[in-house]
Amino acid sequence: MNYKIEHKKISSLSIHPILEKHGVTNKEAYKKLIPLIKEFKLIEPLRIVKDNNKLFVIQGCSRYRAARDLGIKLLPV
Repeated sequence: MNYKIEHKKISSLSIHPILEKHGVTNKEAYKKLIPLIKEFKLIEPLRIVKDNNKLFVIQGCSRYRAARDLGIKLLPV
């Protein structure tokens, strides 16, 4: 399978409903990411899937939440 990295508007993304339903969160990762993203402005690409024309984060939920809370507008996916 070929992967490509694109930048997507954070407003077009949401966490996959299955992950939300099961409450998969890593609060420690989130806490560590905030200062790192602020300082270095680097975010490893998130993994997403497209379902019914919607984009869902399936890997990188903490990075997504941290970026969203910091007001970042575009994310690599």
